[in-house]
Amino acid sequence: LFNYSYSVSPDTVADMPFFNIPFTGSTGFTDDRTVRQLDFFRGCYAGAVIPMSGPSAIKTSWEVGINQIIGCRVRRRGSDFSLGLGIGYRRFGVGKGLVTEKAGDALILSPAPEGATDVSARIESALIQIPLIFTQRICRTFGFSFGVVANFNTYTAASMNYNIGDTKYSKTVKGLHQRLLTPDLILTVGSVNNAGIYVRWSPVKTFKSIYGPAWN
Repeated sequence: LFNYSYSVSPDTVADMPFFNIPFTGSTGFTDDRTVRQLDFFRGCYAGAVIPMSGPSAIKTSWEVGINQIIGCRVRRRGSDFSLGLGIGYRRFGVGKGLVTEKAGDALILSPAPEGATDVSARIESALIQIPLIFTQRICRTFGFSFGVVANFNTYTAASMNYNIGDTKYSKTVKGLHQRLLTPDLILTVGSVNNAGIYVRWSPVKTFKSIYGPAWN
């Protein structure tokens, strides 16, 4: 991966070549090779989750995860294609004064009981993620990534807490009918393999309208 020059002449002792040092580094070197590699624990992320449509009771909240606990990457000419397996967690806040309940097979949001204080409720999901990502370097390590992430919703639950007098009430609703697969589109801009800013769009709603509040 280095460019260098040398010369040989009859007077050279033992005919050993003289190298012009230092060598020219690999900057500007065009590598046409295709490199395949295995990645571990790549793509840790954390960010806000902002509802774009749906009931006003669903509030901005947060998510964390790692795109690739294990992944395979193919590199060539400054571009990467990667496929991985990761995990994620999303939490959605519910508006003040509302609690989560189950009516038949559906998750509903309803007002808290009369006299309730310190009311809080949330909907949370655990995900198994399979991201397919294209990465392009623009200048040195700066570039962008774009791709699709298949989210398999393995666990979704709704929790609520409130107080009435000196008694604290807490309840978790499980067995919800969330969609098994909710794909995302993701765009990341920044220093490739180091740090960046990402935007993720989730157009598919977590619940069908008959099973729970719908938002994207």
